[in-house]
This record gives sequence, structure tokens and C-alpha cells, in this order.
Amino acid sequence: MEHGAWKNAFAYRIDAANRSIVISGDTRPSAALVKAAAGVDILIHEVYSAARLKPEDRPGGKDWPRYCREYHTSDVELGALAARIRPKLLILDHIIRMGASDEELLAGVLAGGYNGKVVIGKDLERF
Repeated sequence: MEHGAWKNAFAYRIDAANRSIVISGDTRPSAALVKAAAGVDILIHEVYSAARLKPEDRPGGKDWPRYCREYHTSDVELGALAARIRPKLLILDHIIRMGASDEELLAGVLAGGYNGKVVIGKDLERF
């Protein structure tokens, strides 16, 4: 996957007898992910809120928007990726909220063009 300047960033595809799952690591939008995840049943992907992205009042915080765009995927970008991949279920994981609610993140994914089933992943859930 593409994760800024890092040389190694990975996603994993698991194909079992009755289901296929792709677990994305940290990545900005990636054609490699679209190719690897084609036809997958479940896509688990990291996300940040595009609407809430802004410089932060902390050391290094003025570069926060650039960092997020180079190293991560916004909710709107994820919606566009998922629209191309067309998983049966999209699970949002490793969420950089910056104050965004579940509803805001889901709206961002929809704004990106994905109209399939999408949920906010929570520890110990089963699908």
C-alpha cells in the first residue's frame, strides 16, 4: 500500500471457502488496493474525517492536514474506493475522528459514492 514515505505498508487479503476479506493497513487511496480487493466480501479500511481535517494547535500540528493526505484515506476518498471495489460490507477501522461522529463519517463515505452496507467497526464485533 501507499503510506507516505514508508517503504513497506501492507494490506492483507484472506480468501476462505465461503468469504473473502481485505484488511487494509494505513494507506492513502491506492490503485493496488482496488486491484487486490476486487470482488471481496468484506473490506476493513482505515479512515479520517475530511470535513474535520485542519491544522491542530500542537507541536507539528500545522502539518497535520498534509500528513493525513499523504498517509491516510479520508471518508470521502474511501467512499470512492469502495464504490470501485464494491465489497458486500465495508467496515471502518483505525478511525482518526478529529471530533467527527459516526454519522459524519458514514455521510462522508456516502458522499464519496459508496452506497453499499457500511459500519463503524467496534472491538469484539462479528460479521
